[in-house]
Order: sequence, then C-alpha cells, then structure tokens
Amino acid sequence: MEVLMHHMKVLATGDVDKILEDYNEDLIGISYEDDGVQLVIGSDDLRAQIEMVCGQTQGPPDVESSPLKTTCLQGIGDYAVIVLEADPILTFGAHTYISRNGKALYTTGFHLCPRPFAMGEMPPRVGQLSDSGEHTHQLVEHFLKAVADKDSDAVKSMLTEDTVLIVNSAEKPFSGQTEVGGYWERTLKEGYRLRDSEPFYIIDEAEGPLAFMVYQNNEGITAETYLFDNDRILFSSILHRDIL
Repeated sequence: MEVLMHHMKVLATGDVDKILEDYNEDLIGISYEDDGVQLVIGSDDLRAQIEMVCGQTQGPPDVESSPLKTTCLQGIGDYAVIVLEADPILTFGAHTYISRNGKALYTTGFHLCPRPFAMGEMPPRVGQLSDSGEHTHQLVEHFLKAVADKDSDAVKSMLTEDTVLIVNSAEKPFSGQTEVGGYWERTLKEGYRLRDSEPFYIIDEAEGPLAFMVYQNNEGITAETYLFDNDRILFSSILHRDIL
C-alpha cells in the first residue's frame, strides 16, 4: 500500500527519476493507454512510458487533487489495489500493485474513458504472447473453466497456502488457501454473476507469471489480475463496476 500511495504522490510531480524509484528493475506491467494495450518489461520500457505520461499536454495525473473518487483501496502484505471513478470523465479505473522488498514488481492498470472501443473492435496489443505468457494464459483459462463449471474442488486445487484474493465487493482481502477457497465455494454456490453473460475482452494479456484481463458484459465491467507460482494462483484481484 505504501508503494501505491507514494507512486500516486510522486507521479503528480512529473519527476521521472523519482517515480522510477518505486519500481523493481525487473518490473512486468500490463496497462491500457490511449493507443491500446501496453506491455512494460524492465526499467527502460517503464521510463519510456512514464516520460510519455508526464509529457502529455495536460501533464501527469494528480490523483489527490483531481475529481477522481476512490471507491476501493485495499492492501495486504505485498499486494494493493485501487479503484477510481469520476463520471463522466472516467467510468472505471482499476490498478493492482504487487511489490517485493518495497518496490513494485508486477503492475496492471486500466482506465475506461469516454472513448471506449466499440464492441467487436479489439484495441492494439504489443506483440504476441511469449512462451511464458502463453503458459500463464492457459492456466487462467483452466481456472476460469473450473469457475464456469462451478467446480470448487478444481478451483481450490489451483490455490496455495499463501494465496491472496482481493475483491472490491468485499470489505477486506482474503488470505490463505482456507479463506480464498471458502470465498470461491460460497460464491460458486450462490452464483458467480460476473460471467453470467458472454464477455467482450478489452484486455486479455499475460507475460511471465502475470495475467491481466478486462472485459465488459451485461453485468458491467471487470478487471482481473492473476499472479502464478509453480502453476498455482499466488494472488488475484477482481475489480468490478456495474455500468448502467
């Protein structure tokens, strides 16, 4: 949480070197910018992206002094999420930060602005999935199939003793195989509505052990982040907003 909050504060200064101090040099980041999906791997990619953001006509975003409303801010251990909105300029903003030793190592981010992509129009993406990204993507698909089948045992088999889950509809994070497994068992029994209708994917990306997807359907818009370790889910976040 400290990394996330410090990032928002220094981002407003436009000091690129200061902003970079919050990130691990081996960073993997997946985000959505005006020209589509951006994949950031390492310090050089990150510097280029930050310079682009800070070089915009309106300058870098100042979250603390802007009309943005924080609808969810949760953190536990090395994991933190923030959900933002400011109708009509920002319908849905979702960011997840995963840190190691006080520096962000994995990040995902998405902003749904007034110029959404039309249904059926996929925004540009950066290259093809790497071998590691393809493997991670397959693991996510396997997990989502278990969710669709309401197979709580299969879902639990993909968790570890250290698994953490953050859902913005819950008051606090779920930590450990028992808590996270219990969440999924209850949710699947009651009905997991976020995927009740066919999703249209705005983002469906994976690199290394990190996967990030954002989709819209009749239930609204949802951003999901997954981090794997030894083919099991170490962390996931599910951030959703109903859009009328």
